[in-house]
Amino acid sequence: SVSMKPAAQILQHVASGREEHTVHLCCLNPSAPAGAQWKQCYERTAAAVARHSPRHWEFDVSSLYSYMDAFLQRCRDLLEVCEAQLQFAPTTKLPVFGGTRGSEVEKNIRDIQVAFQSLLGQLKGLKYDILDIKAIQ
Repeated sequence: SVSMKPAAQILQHVASGREEHTVHLCCLNPSAPAGAQWKQCYERTAAAVARHSPRHWEFDVSSLYSYMDAFLQRCRDLLEVCEAQLQFAPTTKLPVFGGTRGSEVEKNIRDIQVAFQSLLGQLKGLKYDILDIKAIQ
């Protein structure tokens, strides 16, 4: 069996329109606090090494942080896609819009749903994992 990339798995569930894709919201939400914690751990560890070791760490911190920041941004972007699916899911039953423009409003909403699904299909069709920050396309 072919293993799916993490982002592809998330997008597959989101595209299904089923409610269980909200599980991915729970998985993606903690990414920002986890990244901040990672940075704090690094800073505490680097300070301890500086205090207790004759050899100091000489890492390019901006480079280390840029990878983490890029990954966290992609997590936030994917979270936005998941949240958008909650709003634009075509399986959502629309209310009846009254008035002279009711059918026009419904058509506009349906058009947005179709456009969203098309864009989601493009994301799913990517040949690389969008959570892989080294995969620049």
